[in-house]
Amino acid sequence: MEKRANKYHLALTQLQTAKGEEDPKKHLEFDFENHDEVFQIVERLTEKDPFNDKRQATEFAVGLKLFSEAFLFA
Repeated sequence: MEKRANKYHLALTQLQTAKGEEDPKKHLEFDFENHDEVFQIVERLTEKDPFNDKRQATEFAVGLKLFSEAFLFA
């Protein structure tokens, strides 16, 4: 029996370096699967807003889900 999973596509583009350089032309894009509804997790975490910063809550939720899925298969 095949495991059911949600399929996602993630695109990450560096807009500026820490030194202030614009247009660094670094881009990462990939597809991944996760058994959880990532958007629901992001929504719940941003509603709770544990960091008093909804953007940081979103970054945390997505990062944690990506890490935990990779950790399961390590």
